[in-house]
Amino acid sequence: MKVKYPLPQSTRWAFMSFWDIPQRSDKDSVYLRRLRVVQTPWFGVMVHWIHTIDEGPFPHDHPWTWFRTIILRGGYTEMFYKRFSSFLNDAGIAQTWHRWSTHTMHHYNGHQITQIEPSTITLVFHGKRVRKFCFWDKKLGKRRYDTVRDAEMFDELG
Repeated sequence: MKVKYPLPQSTRWAFMSFWDIPQRSDKDSVYLRRLRVVQTPWFGVMVHWIHTIDEGPFPHDHPWTWFRTIILRGGYTEMFYKRFSSFLNDAGIAQTWHRWSTHTMHHYNGHQITQIEPSTITLVFHGKRVRKFCFWDKKLGKRRYDTVRDAEMFDELG
C-alpha cells in the first residue's frame, strides 16, 4: 500500500484524521495507517491498520502513560520488554495476540512486532502523552525516533 496521508500538523489535537507511517526501508510504502478518531493532550482513541512487521533491529516504546490495544481483525506476535533493562539483558517475552485479545502497555515498556497476520486492525485507547517515541539501542540507549537516521537503523543489520 502506498503512503497517502502525510505526517499530521498536530500531535496534540485531532478528530477523524488519517496518518500513514511509512516503512523504514521504503518511504513510499505504508507500515501502519492510523486513524486518530479523537486525540487530545489527555487521551486518544485510534484505529490502526498494520501492514508489516517492525523493520530494523530495534524495539520501540510509546509516548503515552499507558495504552490499551484490542485486536479487531488479524493478529500479531511481538517481543515484549518490561523495561529497558529487560531489553539490555535479552529478557524479552514473545507474545502472540489474536482477534478480540487485548493488552495494556506503559511508556516504560518496549516491543517489536515480529509477525503479522494479513489485514490486522487494532483499536487503541491511550492516556496522556509524556514524551516522544523512542527506539531502544543496546549501544546508544533510548533514542528519540526523530533523532535516528534511517541509515543507522540498518547499519547494524550488516
